[in-house]
Amino acid sequence: MNKLYYLLLSIILMFTTTSCCDDDAYSPPSPPSPPTPSLVNAEKTIFMYLPWTASKTSLSGSLRSFFLDNISDIEKGIVSDGGLKNNRLLIFMVDSVTPTKEKAILMEVKYKSGYCYRDTLETFTAANMPVYTSADGLANVLLKVKNTAPAQQYGMLIGCHGLGWLRSSEPTRMPTRYFGGMTKAFQMDTPDLAEAISKAGMKMQYIMFDDCYMSTIEVAYDLRKVTTHLMACTSEIMGYGMPYSKMWSALAKPEPDYQAINDAFFNFYSSYSYPYGAFGITDCTHIDEMAAVMKKINATHSFNIADTVHVQKLDGFRNTIFYDMDSYVKQLCANANLYNEFSAVLAKMVPYKSVTPSIYTDYRELPSPYIPVTHFSGITISDPTVSGYHSASTSKMTTDWWKATH
Repeated sequence: MNKLYYLLLSIILMFTTTSCCDDDAYSPPSPPSPPTPSLVNAEKTIFMYLPWTASKTSLSGSLRSFFLDNISDIEKGIVSDGGLKNNRLLIFMVDSVTPTKEKAILMEVKYKSGYCYRDTLETFTAANMPVYTSADGLANVLLKVKNTAPAQQYGMLIGCHGLGWLRSSEPTRMPTRYFGGMTKAFQMDTPDLAEAISKAGMKMQYIMFDDCYMSTIEVAYDLRKVTTHLMACTSEIMGYGMPYSKMWSALAKPEPDYQAINDAFFNFYSSYSYPYGAFGITDCTHIDEMAAVMKKINATHSFNIADTVHVQKLDGFRNTIFYDMDSYVKQLCANANLYNEFSAVLAKMVPYKSVTPSIYTDYRELPSPYIPVTHFSGITISDPTVSGYHSASTSKMTTDWWKATH
């Protein structure tokens, strides 16, 4: 995605978000025959969470039009898969936050006779809008999902902008995808997400972040107790987001086919018009084991900042914040036995990963927007960063990951 393309995309986005606000444009036609009743207790309920991604006063940075495409892609996947099977799909989407038209929708995607349609379960306005960026507010949304569509297990898809473990602040960056919106009022920290899921009592089978920079060990550590798997990009993801129509069948299985999900990402972005993507799937059951190994390594090794030139960069910042984890530890750890122990745990912790030969950044801080990737483990770490952006060089020490490993 070159700069001219991105400028044009931003202009188009502003117009499409304006022209797609009508409910008629938002909802597809109902199926030709009456729906079948919803399952009383589904095998799996998948919850798609789409918070507001711009600001209170501007549509700049909004991903709304992409979200509508994402929902349509999921519906294509459902149709191709022959229906929802024993699953249910609920979506919470913030449609507008302008002072005169604040609106969010909780809806369920249903299937009948070869068609998908959207059933609005609840509409929220300024009078009853949940404070969905707080732990308690999101927990209430999750409880609505749980009470509406109780299931044996749950999966969560999160679409928005993302900036890894970095805490909410403003201003933020460009609309290539942050855990929330463009200003602090619409952002959420990952520990609060973990608290919300815990309060709702619905541990996730998986969480997929359709956002930039969320496949980090710091984020995975924050969420290790509330999800079994974490799927996310180590770097920036194009506005198109995840190829849901290709992924849906694998996501919807009682036991997700993680290899197929990974392959769908790689195959799509390898042939996409802007062929840049970096994706990892983390098995969170091995994160505490990884923390124990890293604590041993950090107790006996110190990193030479000059060695960062030999560590794979996976972000678009002038001073790197997100480094490839294996590339970093290889430079840090001179003890072969310890490094082998680390490698064995990493192989279990991130069993699926894929990356294109180069990744893309829209931050415009580097000489080129294209970053070659020669070393990739599917997850990043920020331990060696000296960046002042979001006070990363010091705020990294406030993360639970840092406290557990230093």
